[in-house]
Amino acid sequence: CEESNPTPVDNDLVSSLRSELERCLRSNREKRSEVSELRAKVKVLTSDLEKTKGQLSEFEKTCVDQKKRLTELGDLVGDESGIGAVEARLKRDLDRMGREKDALLEDIKDYQQRLEEIGASEARLTEINAELSQQMSDMVARGDRDKADALARCQRTMEETGRITKENLRRELEERHVAEMATVTGRGERQLAE
Repeated sequence: CEESNPTPVDNDLVSSLRSELERCLRSNREKRSEVSELRAKVKVLTSDLEKTKGQLSEFEKTCVDQKKRLTELGDLVGDESGIGAVEARLKRDLDRMGREKDALLEDIKDYQQRLEEIGASEARLTEINAELSQQMSDMVARGDRDKADALARCQRTMEETGRITKENLRRELEERHVAEMATVTGRGERQLAE
């Protein structure tokens, strides 16, 4: 067993580990892409939220200004019929602004909810990314252990094969030596007998 000739089991294991590692890397890239997209959405939503808050602040300021004008007009206009028309118009403006303020508050609430959802999604994707990284590390470590085990088995097999080969060679040489000694002894005895 040599390192340059891995067994089919080792090839299957390496191939399986490589496929799993590639799948994890692909999934990791997809999750990172999703995190980047979510971060971009958070940035846009945060910007929209700030704009909406600014608009709300402007509307509140306008409402205060309108109420102040209504009070000033009431002080300036002495008769009640003029005050009634101006007051009605200003009240309509105030009601309209109140509805716009409510709509803006609802938008802010929606933005905040969406930001929370995106934050939760981003946290989950970060967690999944960490899990995938850990799985890849575990797979690499497992592959390293399997390779070390295979090399150790190969070394033991080579040592055992070498030991058996030496024993067989020694036995064969001893048998050959005994046979040659018997042949030489037999010849010597025949020559002595002649």
